[in-house]
Amino acid sequence: MKRHLFSFVLTGALLSACGGGSTPPGEKPSVIPPPVGAPPADRLTGKLAAWPYTSAALDVELLFNPDALGFSPVSVPAGGAVDLKLPEIKAVTSLLDGCALSPGFEGATGRYDVAVFQVYSSQVDYLGQVFENGPGNTSQIRLYASGAGQLKGRAECADGEVFIFDTPVRAGWNVLSGQFDAAQNTLRLVKSDSPSTLVFRKGKEEVAIYAVNPEPITLRRGESVKVPVRIFQNGGISGEVTLRTYNGVTVSPGTVRLPDNVGKLSVGTGISGAAARPRLNAALDAAQGAPLRGQALDTVLTLTAEDYAAGLDGDLVIQVLRANGVEVGQLVLKNAKVPVPQLSIEADAVVAPRGLKTPWGLTVYPGGYRGKLRVSVEGLPAGLTLPAQTQQASGPAGITVQFPLDVSTGVPVGNWPVTVVAEQVDDGVTVRRRALITVMPAPVKMRTQPYSIATDDAGRLWYRDRQSMVRQAADGSAQAFSIPTSAASDTSVRTGRDGGIWLLSSPQVRFDPATGSAELKNNPTDGLGSSYGVLFDSQGRGWDRYNLIRRLDYVPGGGPDSGTISTVPGSENDFLMDVDGERAWAYTSAGSGMQLVIIDAQTLKRRALSVPGVNSYLRGFARGSKLWLEGSTPGQLAAFDTATDQVSRYDVVVDGQPVRDFKVLGVDRLGRHWLETGQVDGELYLKEWVLYDPLALRVVTRTPAIFTSGSGESAAVSAGGTLWVRTLDASGLVPYAYAFKP
Repeated sequence: MKRHLFSFVLTGALLSACGGGSTPPGEKPSVIPPPVGAPPADRLTGKLAAWPYTSAALDVELLFNPDALGFSPVSVPAGGAVDLKLPEIKAVTSLLDGCALSPGFEGATGRYDVAVFQVYSSQVDYLGQVFENGPGNTSQIRLYASGAGQLKGRAECADGEVFIFDTPVRAGWNVLSGQFDAAQNTLRLVKSDSPSTLVFRKGKEEVAIYAVNPEPITLRRGESVKVPVRIFQNGGISGEVTLRTYNGVTVSPGTVRLPDNVGKLSVGTGISGAAARPRLNAALDAAQGAPLRGQALDTVLTLTAEDYAAGLDGDLVIQVLRANGVEVGQLVLKNAKVPVPQLSIEADAVVAPRGLKTPWGLTVYPGGYRGKLRVSVEGLPAGLTLPAQTQQASGPAGITVQFPLDVSTGVPVGNWPVTVVAEQVDDGVTVRRRALITVMPAPVKMRTQPYSIATDDAGRLWYRDRQSMVRQAADGSAQAFSIPTSAASDTSVRTGRDGGIWLLSSPQVRFDPATGSAELKNNPTDGLGSSYGVLFDSQGRGWDRYNLIRRLDYVPGGGPDSGTISTVPGSENDFLMDVDGERAWAYTSAGSGMQLVIIDAQTLKRRALSVPGVNSYLRGFARGSKLWLEGSTPGQLAAFDTATDQVSRYDVVVDGQPVRDFKVLGVDRLGRHWLETGQVDGELYLKEWVLYDPLALRVVTRTPAIFTSGSGESAAVSAGGTLWVRTLDASGLVPYAYAFKP
């Protein structure tokens, strides 16, 4: 049995030396007349100085026989008047139990206990303690004796307390005076015939918090449990406190506001019903299953184990902190468990086109787990189901789990973040990992893997397959047109501004997109076809850069030496970007910066000008009277207007947010841009292809984007706005293309 009689007596003596308990700020201490005569042994009476509460309850507790009382607390009103009749008890244990008694010790056969007077609010928060002060630096205590006689001798008790008794006692309650000898570390207890003064000492401000149902909890990662709790405002603490846990377990609500009316009732109210409550101190044992007292605040805490929560098998401690970070209490949940999964998952992103069965392979590493593991996928798009799979983990090697993605036409196209769940079936512990399923529209299977692609004005795809030019529609249908045998084997194709599809062989071949007929275009002897490629304007003329920028005028039906090549004077350092019906566009270096070059398509007159704010040109797209400049202004789209010689800049806004990181895939005749954008969502990277109208600052259409594979050109945009993207099937290296219309 833990004893604290020393501290009890010393506290009373300290209060006596200091003149009583503390006075709350703003209140004047009450003037208490000095008591007369010894107090009755079985009755605690008097008036508490500086009593801070409107109403409270005074309870009697025993140090050594806590279960021997059937006592109900009494009310202490606003004036602080105390009148408490001490009950009769049947002592079972004694403060002498386990103590070494001096030879000739008198009264050893008796059983003794000491009363402690605790103060609680009407809602049973512990507020403090009432002490009795005697003359000088003495503290008076109430000792209960099982029988009358002499209590005399020295008792050395196991917890280090040493008592010297020298007093007659009567059966029942006695008033003793305690005098502590610091040099000898002894407490001398003698009979007291002196009057006593009652002093209230406010308890330490702290929060006592208990689980209503103190059963062990198991909290798995990613899951939550609700814990009903009762909170007590000991010492009258009030205001906002913070609840906090560690190691990946969070608690909600994170803050609790404690009422500020502890121990204070409105005028005209009382504490009726307090006498009917069970023993107040029983609440202090609530965590061990004892009956609960009434209290100031009930709430339900939600505990959540994050995905990174550390393992736990023991006490889960929830700290209660004030705003300054000082801890004022704890909730201790005994035998709590946070099991840590031993499994880990490797799940790559997968592209699942409609109409195809796509295998999706995941790898589960069992770690130290041996037994059945169950793998499932949560958060799938509507219309797509993946039955869970169960396998046996018998060793540390990774286990491959295959999910066949059979995507029907009803499954919505889009990027779908999903959650892969691996469960240790034997104990129910799970581990989760996010993954990405990108559902694409039905793909078009191509006849070959082309290096170069082009689109006609009707939105069809063109590419070369050996000695044929293939025209392929978005529905997958395709036609092949023969290439003249005299054309070289170059596979590069271009869409001309004249509407034709051009093969950059030597000589060039122009295909009519409607009929597929081929027309051989003979070049002059020195020919065209530099590494920069040839562009074709709206009049069917070729433009190339070979030392200088040159224009080729073809002669219909002419021989190999027919046609005219015209050079642009002063264009030695110019780099060709694009052509339209009236002009060719280029750029050139000018000192440390760049200049825009505009060439009249008829007269070949060259004009170079510096454009403020534009430092580099990657590609240019000539549409109408504008040249759209890719990458010239980071994070914005830019267009040079020949009518004003000015550059206009446009933000890219998607879902109401500006997008600064994008790639331009192409521009249609209306100036609408197909852009590739991306965003990070945790460990996932989500890409989209967005058709954006900068002149209207709006998104026309959007579709999920994938990482393309294969060499050469991967995207082409038609004048009408159709986007074609080609890629390779990762496993069979089968060339596919996707078509997206405005």
